[in-house]
Amino acid sequence: MCTIRTEAQANIFWSLGDGNVSFWYDWWLPEGILANLVGAQCNLHIPVNWFWHEHEWDRQKLQQAVPQHIIDLITEVPINIYQSDYLHWRLSKHSEFTTKSAWNEIRDQQPVQQLYKSFWSKLLIPNISVFAWRLIHNWIPVDERLKEKGITLASKCLCCEDTETIPHLFLHNAHSLEAWGFFASKFQVNIPHTNDIAILIQSWKTSLGTKTAH
Repeated sequence: MCTIRTEAQANIFWSLGDGNVSFWYDWWLPEGILANLVGAQCNLHIPVNWFWHEHEWDRQKLQQAVPQHIIDLITEVPINIYQSDYLHWRLSKHSEFTTKSAWNEIRDQQPVQQLYKSFWSKLLIPNISVFAWRLIHNWIPVDERLKEKGITLASKCLCCEDTETIPHLFLHNAHSLEAWGFFASKFQVNIPHTNDIAILIQSWKTSLGTKTAH
């Protein structure tokens, strides 16, 4: 039950209303919990709305607390002061918590969760970490995603005639296949055929770990 409780906390996401949730320790920023992103021990009791001024983000206060690339992410988060902060359970279609959905996530997604953590390595510059996080969570604004949001446009990859999707851009177009093939040959690893980039990277990571162990 302790494991399920931990998993529940990791999948509770807040839409900001009056901003009374914890700035550092509640998950209201799409990229993750701020205390984890900046790698610091912070004041648990500071609410999000402490960083507002006249119902807008106060950049001066933010500059005293987080790096510029994090500020750029924060100021994209909308504020609605006329309602309370709203809780979403990310693993349920209707945002409602169930023990079953939490258990399924623990059972099936632990390798992927470990993969997410590796993106926040000190060896990577912050922009790369943020991009990788967004890519794995399907938050890159490719044409396919924009259409899902109701934006009408003619979708076409800049390199060919195919529709612009995340799998096409990062896995299956000619340039991506050439890049993956080059590094697979260099590191002598197998690349699974998949549309899920998280599965591909996890397979790559596992293959490298096996070779290192030998």
